[in-house]
Amino acid sequence: MADLAEARPPEREDEMKHYQLKREEVLRILGDQSLKRWWVAEFAGVHKTTLRRWLQGKTRFVLNKNAERLAQVLETPLSQIAEPTKRWRSNELKTIKNN
Repeated sequence: MADLAEARPPEREDEMKHYQLKREEVLRILGDQSLKRWWVAEFAGVHKTTLRRWLQGKTRFVLNKNAERLAQVLETPLSQIAEPTKRWRSNELKTIKNN
């Protein structure tokens, strides 16, 4: 029986990008613009709980599409609120440890 991971089509590189939010900068912008978090979350296309987790640092990585939409809602360049990063997948970490 084939492994399910092997059956999936490979992800495009741009879909694999993740960003790490600059939480303090996002919080500053929210305060400066007097924006409600629920409103920002709704227009960014995420649940308000998701935005809360990002801002509290409970979620380390944000998908590129979510980071881009957040930047659009905040009317700020993406580079001001997030930094691109490589997210390590658990199977990649196992490979590194075994070598």
